[in-house]
Amino acid sequence: MAVAGSVVRMIPVTASGVCLWSGTSWVNGADPQTAGWLNWAGNGNCGKQIYIQRQNQPETMQIAPVLDGCNFGPSGRMLPDMDDKG
Repeated sequence: MAVAGSVVRMIPVTASGVCLWSGTSWVNGADPQTAGWLNWAGNGNCGKQIYIQRQNQPETMQIAPVLDGCNFGPSGRMLPDMDDKG
């Protein structure tokens, strides 16, 4: 994700990580209900780490970096990410 005035780190294509919901108002983030967790106006979650584990199974914990914001379509289908929209 590239945002004006931000520092962009290059992440290898083979990097494992997570894609956070960018919402339907991802360009300006005007409506907090539809702006998502990572968008052009709110990029504070970019680069953070997410802890994922199966419920009540701490031995399954995985740590993954937030790599990008994505717009997830109907039935969980992933649509093109923010970089493909501009």
